[in-house]
Amino acid sequence: MTYFALLLTRYKRENWKLIFAESFTGKLHIPKGPSQYLILDRPHFMEVKSKGKMVDNLEVDECERLKFKEKITKLIYRKENLYRFLACLDSTRWYNEEMPYLK
Repeated sequence: MTYFALLLTRYKRENWKLIFAESFTGKLHIPKGPSQYLILDRPHFMEVKSKGKMVDNLEVDECERLKFKEKITKLIYRKENLYRFLACLDSTRWYNEEMPYLK
């Protein structure tokens, strides 16, 4: 859904609200984005866990998390990764017949 929102704001700024609202009807193909550019900084699942649907412990050592974040952030924001991500956006827009709303 994050990738879908990025596609809309990049290519359909003038009518993104209509297309986004349509996405909840189940009639729109939502593309999968490249996961290497998305980072989950910390666990955000405590609400689900508190409802008894999750038994895994999601605690993360803060020092280790900050070390990992510093290392991974440098890798994510390298110039060649940005070029690949922009190329992915463009290829999704122009080479996918399942998403005519982006043309």
